[in-house]
Amino acid sequence: MAGGSHDHSHDSPDRIAAPFTPAPGAIVNVASLFFGERSLTTVATAFDSRESAQAAALNIADVARLDPQQVALVAPHDPQLGEKVGPEDGGILRTLVRAHVTCGAAGVVLGLLAFAALYGMHTTAVRTTPVMSLVAMVVFGLFFGLMAGGALALRPDHEGVLAAVQDASQRGEWSVVFHPGSRSALSRVLLALGRRPFVRTL
Repeated sequence: MAGGSHDHSHDSPDRIAAPFTPAPGAIVNVASLFFGERSLTTVATAFDSRESAQAAALNIADVARLDPQQVALVAPHDPQLGEKVGPEDGGILRTLVRAHVTCGAAGVVLGLLAFAALYGMHTTAVRTTPVMSLVAMVVFGLFFGLMAGGALALRPDHEGVLAAVQDASQRGEWSVVFHPGSRSALSRVLLALGRRPFVRTL
């Protein structure tokens, strides 16, 4: 993730604008049941100089029709690196709640379905102790659902982007981080990047 000429003489920039606020009327999809972030996907690419990074940020934001709030510059050894790569602390909390509630509820439903299926198949253990079997299956379903929710809430896909931006920052490079608020905006960002190397979350 590199390009342009070396120039590290400038101070660390602030975020280009305030945290991203999505446009009204954004389409609600299945992902909103699990995730609370307004921008589910993060895309990052790195440059050797501040000038080339800023030029690319402005150009790609214009081509992809992003708001300034959806773009951030990460300077070499930037103390705000983590905040710029993942700026939605409130969104992470919402994801934690939504993922656990949705996956927990799904686990309970699966437990009920499993009980109904086994009961309908005249399984002896279930027929002889229906209440205990029902409780056990619901509890197990809830437990595994909450585990799945916890795994989703951790967003392991973010680690790769964060690590790549950290490595670029330690090498003295400037990274541009994009937070597109929709799939169409994401497609425009990727198209604008062309063949340039980048990293992204899901």
